[in-house]
Amino acid sequence: KSIREELMELCGDSGYFHIGCDEPFIKMTKDDIDPFTDYINEITEDLAANGRRPIVWGDMLVSKHKDFNSKNNYVTFCSDEETEKLLLDKLDKRVVIGDWQYCCNFYPIETSLVFKKAGFDVLVCSWDQGKEVIESTVSTVKKHELYGIMQTTWNTLSSGTPYLTATALGAWGNDFNRIFRKDSFYAQCSIKTAELLRKVYFADGDYEKSGWAKHQIGVNT
Repeated sequence: KSIREELMELCGDSGYFHIGCDEPFIKMTKDDIDPFTDYINEITEDLAANGRRPIVWGDMLVSKHKDFNSKNNYVTFCSDEETEKLLLDKLDKRVVIGDWQYCCNFYPIETSLVFKKAGFDVLVCSWDQGKEVIESTVSTVKKHELYGIMQTTWNTLSSGTPYLTATALGAWGNDFNRIFRKDSFYAQCSIKTAELLRKVYFADGDYEKSGWAKHQIGVNT
């Protein structure tokens, strides 16, 4: 709680606070439900007093359903659908679910629909790993009227920055083939990525420390 209070003071006003809770690498079972939901619900009350809602990663809240599209690589840590239902029933509905998956290339992203059906606001959190991921994310959010998109990057910022633009363009349009054309705004952002990273990376004025490669390549080279 003291750490949350310090971070809220540092970061300023916001309606949200991301509390993580992903990848426990255990299977959530019925015995785990009450301690876990009580803990999250207590944090939810505390954040509500500060005008915020918690965002929680969704992987340990959902199980891998038998009828899910097998082409999507879902990461789930809930042991079964019965446990999933009990857990989601007890969890405070003020919690925002951040549904982040490694690689879901096919519409719809079904884990997000499980959370919506259970009564939660859902942020579909795509990883910046290509056109198919962006398209399935945006299509799921728009067609099922979910809460929104949170574009994520982990160790992929150098290659993934242009996908932030592509996601935004997809949210306002439907023609993904046009978005990813070589002469599109997305393509121009791809060209400018290295230049942009040189400006924002903490390099203390040393060119060779900037960006994400040992030696950067100029955009006109």
